[in-house]
Amino acid sequence: MFLAELARESTIFSHASTVAPWTLPSHASLFTGTYPWEHGVMGEGRLKLDESIPNTAGQLAHAGYSTVAFSANGIIAPLLSAPGSFETFRCAEWWEKTFRWIEPESLRGFPDDRPRGGRGGLSVLAGGLTSMGRGRAPYRTLLQTRRPALSIEEAIHNARPEEVPLGRRADFAVWSAIDGANRVARAIKNPDDRRPLAIASWIEPALESWLFDQSTKSPVYCFVNLLDAHEKYLSDASVVSGLRAWWRFLSIPQNARLWLEGEWVPTPQEFNLMRTLYELAISGLEQRIESIVRSFRRANRWEDTLLIITSDHGQAFGEHGELFHERSPYETLLHVPLWIRWPRGQGGAQERADHVSIVDIAPTILQSSGVQIPPSLTGLPLQNVSQSRRMPVLAMADGFPSIEKHRASTNTLLHERLRRSFAVGYSGDFKAIVGVSDGIVHSFNVVQDPLETIDLGDGGGGDRGLAVGGAREAAASIARGVDGAFDPVVQDRLRSWGYL
Repeated sequence: MFLAELARESTIFSHASTVAPWTLPSHASLFTGTYPWEHGVMGEGRLKLDESIPNTAGQLAHAGYSTVAFSANGIIAPLLSAPGSFETFRCAEWWEKTFRWIEPESLRGFPDDRPRGGRGGLSVLAGGLTSMGRGRAPYRTLLQTRRPALSIEEAIHNARPEEVPLGRRADFAVWSAIDGANRVARAIKNPDDRRPLAIASWIEPALESWLFDQSTKSPVYCFVNLLDAHEKYLSDASVVSGLRAWWRFLSIPQNARLWLEGEWVPTPQEFNLMRTLYELAISGLEQRIESIVRSFRRANRWEDTLLIITSDHGQAFGEHGELFHERSPYETLLHVPLWIRWPRGQGGAQERADHVSIVDIAPTILQSSGVQIPPSLTGLPLQNVSQSRRMPVLAMADGFPSIEKHRASTNTLLHERLRRSFAVGYSGDFKAIVGVSDGIVHSFNVVQDPLETIDLGDGGGGDRGLAVGGAREAAASIARGVDGAFDPVVQDRLRSWGYL
């Protein structure tokens, strides 16, 4: 197995955390090495990146690196195109997660100097049918290059598919057609593979083409975001086999709004099937990661490559009353994988149990590249095993997209529940959760109680006291950061992808 081979060249961090249970703040922290209340991308009264904070891609570009980003999730485009970020990037459009058999290059009609993403679903389907048989356009036609004076507002357009409330029966019919079409397309394209088609399968060949376009004398920095493990899940024929099983699968709405409003209460069997599909989607990523590594090998760059594999958040299937992600401060959403393959595989086959965060990734990349780490970075380079933290590892949960999306349709009690924000602190074996508005404290020994079922409450000394103190300080920072500053283009991007 490829991952077993990679593990022999990697350090695996078994206690790594993200900073928030949803995409935008986590990626901003990944790129800047700072917490959400420091860089400004958080839903608790603020959703605007502080562009004065150095970005890893910009620092590496200044040091002579060629930088590129490929993302299957289009909502992070404002971060990829921000001043001082990546030189070149490409994001998937909203429909690529659904109509997986249609290649965006085949649609044509996307001039290089025009923003893309405004197609509706019928337009995509029509374009996909009329373009059948055409050759694929070169990947370069869909790359975007940030102009030096480009602001976030200019860099991102609103991909706004028209949304029409259809009702549950119509939603069922539409989802049946979509899943059925994807199953047929998978059977035609990959008859020996029963898994759903990958989302944005252009990423691997586009990355390889880009690598071969670069001078061998130029170092490169590449960011890849894959979305296969994100809901809504298509059926996997290895577990959804036969017409009866497929019908049962289609009857699961996979709709967070219906769940939040009490119109859909998933059964244990439904939770288990969604969790199984999630786990299968994650296992399928092994093949995609291997393909990326092969590209670096073919480009004669693998030996000197620093490879970091992580996630922006986890996923919940009923744990602590949560479904999918965005709102919960518990480990099902905040605990993430973190593998680091150091250049030439040095220091591989190791596991580290100290608590680390995705804010540590930016300084780790800079130190490995020989670039000076700005003093503004909160994270610590992970090469320094003995370096002690002055503060606990921190995180937050605010659920902003859910709050805004369901504001009009939720009752008062549910809306107040969604509005609750939490600060999180980790120290040693302990984790603390503090309510930002009410200051209520929950604490857990996450080593002895990884499911967080035994609440130790407030108080206590040692690492538990440090975790509580760190979470309280984070809660105060979050409250101070609330200034109502929202980037309207980021909000549009969230809305177009169904987050709002």
